[in-house]
This record gives sequence, C-alpha cells and structure tokens, in this order.
Amino acid sequence: MANKETILSKIEEIIQTLSGNLPPSDIAGGWTQESQMALLEFFQQLKSKILAGEKLRYMSIPRWMDQWGITAGPLIEKAAFISLELNKIYHPES
Repeated sequence: MANKETILSKIEEIIQTLSGNLPPSDIAGGWTQESQMALLEFFQQLKSKILAGEKLRYMSIPRWMDQWGITAGPLIEKAAFISLELNKIYHPES
C-alpha cells in the first residue's frame, strides 16, 4: 500500500501535466480543454483535502473521468492508482 506522500506525489504529477499541453497519448484518450480544466481543479482540491487531513469518501476517479469521455491514456492509469490507494487508506474495510 502506498503512503500519503507517494499519493500526493502522483497527484502533483497529474496537476503538472494538466497545467500544460497534454501529450498526444492522453489527447487520443478523449481529453478536451473543458475536461482538462475540470480535472485540474478536481486534483488540486483533492491534494488540498489530503493535506488538510480531511476524511475522503470512497471514490473511483476513472469512472468520473469516463463520464467526461476520457477512456484511455497514462493519466487515467495514474488516476486509477490514486483512487485505489486512497480507498485503501480511507476505507480499508472495502
């Protein structure tokens, strides 16, 4: 199981990627400018909540990304890792 520092590092990687021009491998996965900005805000807020010590609800970030039309690419794979590891920390009974 990853620790919070590792997860925060992965979140920061996603924030950095979403803050610039997305690579072709992610654009091909269904990203739009609108989804990029929405998910940038989501990951920034997620990072803030973790740093503030807030309890997080169970989440499936890739499902949410799928609702934005994002179906493939390195970012969705990183998001899946983050979801899984956060759920292990905050919801070990699941």
